Amino acid sequence: MNYLFLHPNCPGQYKHILQRLADDPTNRVICLTTSPNNKLPKGITILDYSRHRKKPDQLHPFCEKFVTGSYRAIRVARLCSELKEKGFVPDVIVAHSGWGDGHYLKSIYPDVPILNYMEFYFQPRGTDMDFDPPGKVATPNDIARTTTNNAIHMVNYFNSDWCITPTFWQRSVHPTEMQEKISVLHEGVDVEKIAPLNVDGISLPDGTRLSSRDHEIITHVENNFEKHRGFHIFMRAVEKIHKQRPKAHFVVLGSDGTSYGRKSKENRSLRQQLMAELDIDPSRIHFLGTIDFDNYIKVLQAGQAHIYLSYPFVLSWSFIESLAAGCQLVCSATPPIMEVVEHGKQALLFDFHSPDELAENVSKVLDDPEKYSDLRINARRLALQQYNVRDLLPLHIELINDIAKGVTPPTAAKRIEQRHEKHGKDAAWMESWGAYRHEMKGTN
Repeated sequence: MNYLFLHPNCPGQYKHILQRLADDPTNRVICLTTSPNNKLPKGITILDYSRHRKKPDQLHPFCEKFVTGSYRAIRVARLCSELKEKGFVPDVIVAHSGWGDGHYLKSIYPDVPILNYMEFYFQPRGTDMDFDPPGKVATPNDIARTTTNNAIHMVNYFNSDWCITPTFWQRSVHPTEMQEKISVLHEGVDVEKIAPLNVDGISLPDGTRLSSRDHEIITHVENNFEKHRGFHIFMRAVEKIHKQRPKAHFVVLGSDGTSYGRKSKENRSLRQQLMAELDIDPSRIHFLGTIDFDNYIKVLQAGQAHIYLSYPFVLSWSFIESLAAGCQLVCSATPPIMEVVEHGKQALLFDFHSPDELAENVSKVLDDPEKYSDLRINARRLALQQYNVRDLLPLHIELINDIAKGVTPPTAAKRIEQRHEKHGKDAAWMESWGAYRHEMKGTN
């Protein structure tokens, strides 16, 4: 079969899918991307569309993302036209078009079915826009900007034959009318490669050796250090923990960029701002930047506590990977997380906005690790049962091939639903979030 994939940072969510398809010599797989140097399986043709035209200087700021996406989409369409002229017609197109890059695919291949990845639909209430600080209200400008950005998702939706998203939370923020055509199916993680390992600490790139006998090793991972992943809350908790626990060392992965939200007008990164503002011992917080995957797993395995925070927003892969590694999790009680774990079962949850509560929970697990050892075991078990790529990959392949055959609704969608029913994936996660807020925080 002929497969056409679109992802600006390919392979992205398609890493395992591409490998499986490339293993079959009868398949022809082409990937359109702006990151042609990323590692992809052998046998895949990579086409670079990064040389798209840039947005004009004079442009209303609310329209920037849509217009930039349109220029990217034009470049994609031209590459597809060249492919078509050379005789390549895909049986199916699999696209993450969240930036608008796939808007014009149907203009080139009007009869080719599309499976679109629907990552997030912006809402002015109940999501990241009005979450932090407490009581925040989205401004009219914020609502106007994200309304225009949502137009990208609407075009993707109406161009698609079927859609997919990784979590129920992410599906729930889409308009009700759209949800019936969106299957919830996580990409999964390699639970054999990402597994618990009893190690006595970790050696850092600068030569520092942290031993689990002599130090308390706390880990934290972000793609970029920013408020959407609670970096400001994390750092305030670091300040408190440093004052309370002289043996506490933090091993932190991530970069000083922006993945979500708007770029700061400050000349300094958020990390630099907070390090200057807070009383944190720089010798006991180790920023390792972005490291290779194998060493990243070693960091997870070495930690005696792992901290994860998120706005009501897209769930990170690192969170599922920390489950697979059997980390002792201390997490914010926000919907994407509470869909996956339960307080006191796989993790300790805390109020996102409370560095004090975060510091208190970290101290609990460091003071009595045996008391909370079942949380590690349950976290690993959850990853094995629900997020094992070996179990999820066949469903992805079946769904893609259903779409290629013109089967809509796809028969694979029913099997996906049955799997969720087996594991109790329903509205219970939303109910548990409401119960937590009401019983533990005294809010409605």
